[in-house]
Amino acid sequence: MTRYRRQFISLLIGLALLLSACGGGEGSVNSTSGFGVKGEGPIAIKAVGNAVQTPGFGGWAKSMVIVDVTKPAGQQIARCYNSQLTGAAMNTVPCSYLLESSVGQWRVIFGFDTRSPFAAATQTDDRSKCFVSSCDIPRISGVTYENDSVIVVARKSSDSYLSGLDLGFTLILY
Repeated sequence: MTRYRRQFISLLIGLALLLSACGGGEGSVNSTSGFGVKGEGPIAIKAVGNAVQTPGFGGWAKSMVIVDVTKPAGQQIARCYNSQLTGAAMNTVPCSYLLESSVGQWRVIFGFDTRSPFAAATQTDDRSKCFVSSCDIPRISGVTYENDSVIVVARKSSDSYLSGLDLGFTLILY
C-alpha cells in the first residue's frame, strides 16, 4: 500500500469518526471492499456539485436527456446530463450523446453500456384539451436497450403503427 493511499484512508477514517461524533452520519472504510458513507437526518445526502455513479450500479441518475423533435437534426437535444464526463461537458449540450431517428423511433447513443441501468421515458405533450379516449395521439410505448444506446418507441393510440411524437421526450437512465 502506498504512503498516499494510507494517508487517504486515514483521512477517510477521521472524517467518518468526526461525522459520527457530531451526529451527522456514519462512515466506514474497508480496504477489501472500498469505502462508504451513510447519512442520517433530515438531509441524508447532499452533493454540492454533480453526482457520479458507475453505470453498472443502481441508485443515481447516470444520464438525462430532453429531446425536442420539432428542431432540425443536430439541434434536437435541448438539455442533458452525462455523469460519465467531467467538468462543464457533463451538462453542456449535447453531452457527447448522439441522436438517430426513424418513424416512431429515436435512438439515443450514450457511449457507455446501457444494458444495466434502468431507463424511464416520458413524453412531452401539448394535448391538454384532449380528455377522451378517442384522441389519436402518439404515445411512448416502450424502450429497447442496446449495447451503448436506448431506443424510445412511439405508437399511435388508435392502432399499433409506429408514429412520430409531436414535441419530444425526456429519457433518464438510473
